[in-house]
Amino acid sequence: MKPFLLIMTAITLATTQAFAQRQSLFVQALKEGMASAPLLSDPRMEKTVAELQKSTNSSGEITVTAARLLKFTQQPRCGRIQYWIEQSSTKTRWTQLGGQINMCEDGLPPWLVCADQTLVPPGLPCRDKSTPVMTDEVKATIQAAVAAGGLTTNQIEQKLKAQKASK
Repeated sequence: MKPFLLIMTAITLATTQAFAQRQSLFVQALKEGMASAPLLSDPRMEKTVAELQKSTNSSGEITVTAARLLKFTQQPRCGRIQYWIEQSSTKTRWTQLGGQINMCEDGLPPWLVCADQTLVPPGLPCRDKSTPVMTDEVKATIQAAVAAGGLTTNQIEQKLKAQKASK
């Protein structure tokens, strides 16, 4: 399996598993500091799990692990979560097969801020008719992740297009 395809498969798994499972894993990490769940809880991942186990020469369980990086001050029930794939039995961590996400304890993204500094849920308009934008602390976590080598959505899409074009 090509490395980039494996990475995208793992990221897709971590971000598209059944909503209840994903919400509970990330929310648990946000509340408690760390959480883990077997990767095989999603049957679509059998081939990926087999590839990862083959790479370590071990049939040990492959898990998705999430850890809270920080809680936001403006929205204390929200924070930044980092997640990765690992095999504890071999002490192998595939951090490149994960990422980071901003979310709240209700499983939704942090609220946005209006020009008058009121917070609104994503998708709702501002009463002052301004366009809601990310709060400064949310923007800062995204900028820090990109500065540390994380990819933006546009960069991921560009890599996927390049991969398709090269076939």
